[in-house]
Amino acid sequence: MKIEFISPDNKTKLRVSDCDFGPFNYQDALDACAALGTGWRIPSKEELFIIYDQIQKNYPNDIKKFNYWTCSIKKVEDERISELIRSGIYRSGPRGISPWKNYRVILNFADGGFGDERDCDSCFVLAVYDIDNSDKL
Repeated sequence: MKIEFISPDNKTKLRVSDCDFGPFNYQDALDACAALGTGWRIPSKEELFIIYDQIQKNYPNDIKKFNYWTCSIKKVEDERISELIRSGIYRSGPRGISPWKNYRVILNFADGGFGDERDCDSCFVLAVYDIDNSDKL
């Protein structure tokens, strides 16, 4: 399966790794991409959705119904901290306390839906490589 596509911003042509890796936690997913060589990285959620769409159209029998990491972040309200702030226990919140937490976005290849790392702490990764700005792999 060879997938190349134009990035969502239409500025670069990207190549997808020939196979997926994992399951990994996020740091191990980063390390797996780095092990492929300079320039390989985890795709954004927009890039991964394009990859998912290409696999669905061109290689439907190769779909593995796993969760896959993206490098995108989703802000989610931390209800516990928010309630303490609303109740007046944390008037404006102690230094460093925020009612929002950042979570890594994941894409579920079973249904094409997005979630976040609270749904899965070990996911697979498909690495991408910017082939427009490189001489060779």
